[in-house]
Amino acid sequence: MDTTDEGAAAQMPTPETKVETPDKAIQASRDGMIQKVLAILIFIGFFSCIGALMTLDLPDAGHDVLLVLIGALGGAFGAIVNYYFGSSSGSAAKTAMARV
Repeated sequence: MDTTDEGAAAQMPTPETKVETPDKAIQASRDGMIQKVLAILIFIGFFSCIGALMTLDLPDAGHDVLLVLIGALGGAFGAIVNYYFGSSSGSAAKTAMARV
């Protein structure tokens, strides 16, 4: 038996091993930044719409559109709160502890 084949097979990456390249690290960092910016924009938009609803005197058509927008932003706001403070944050903390 040839021992060079066994050594080469032992060094080949398997699906279980995760190869981290600089491009993947940059992409992950960029994706994290995009998520944070979108979360901030949704947060600002949600509370801006609520403030506009309470302070502005809108016609009925504009009032209804604003209520629909608040409903859509409210769902997104709930998802953001759940992601950052709910089960996803606990899962991320466990993953970070496992890497150490």
